[in-house]
Amino acid sequence: MGVGILAQVDNVVRPLLLSGKSQMSTLVLIISLMGGVSAFGFIGIVLGPLVAALVTALFDSYEEPVPAPTADPTAEAPATGPAATAENPKKT
Repeated sequence: MGVGILAQVDNVVRPLLLSGKSQMSTLVLIISLMGGVSAFGFIGIVLGPLVAALVTALFDSYEEPVPAPTADPTAEAPATGPAATAENPKKT
């Protein structure tokens, strides 16, 4: 009886302690711990959060980067090409 209560307390306390050191939220850490233990057994305490971190990193790597804003979006680019040289011919 005492072992079961201790195990349940450990499932709640461990994520609270580990969430400060990792970039995962506490909810994701608790779910990954419980899922890891149910899927892999005792080693799931490590494998559950590891799999969750790998999946999160995989999704983050496919996220498109946001383009950097330009200095002045209303500024016009300098004219180049045949039309620009016809308007302002070079004096030689």
